[in-house]
Amino acid sequence: MHELKGRSVVSPGLNQHVQHRTFTAGDIEQIATDLGLSCSTLRRLFREHTGTSLKQYQTDVRTRRAYELLRNSDKSVKAIAGYLGYYSAFHFSAQFKKATGLAPSEWRHRNRLEVRGDRLRW
Repeated sequence: MHELKGRSVVSPGLNQHVQHRTFTAGDIEQIATDLGLSCSTLRRLFREHTGTSLKQYQTDVRTRRAYELLRNSDKSVKAIAGYLGYYSAFHFSAQFKKATGLAPSEWRHRNRLEVRGDRLRW
């Protein structure tokens, strides 16, 4: 684990920080600044510690959040895309399909629990 100023560079705090943001390049710059690192150093240390790139990690976090939102809300795909920080619903749909093999609307249809009376239906 890499240390800087007495703190782990890739720490539970950073993990939590990253997971609760839909982060853009500007957010990565802010995270790096907060840790006293350059963006390239943050990216390198993150990859060394986690085995994945910060960009891939971001995509994975966004995909998991998309699963939750698609399954548990009635928000449109466009609204979910905006909430997750994608610049368009098309870009979100393309990234989601690349990650899952399904378009967001198709994934939602296949994976959503519907409450009907006293029973849950798939």
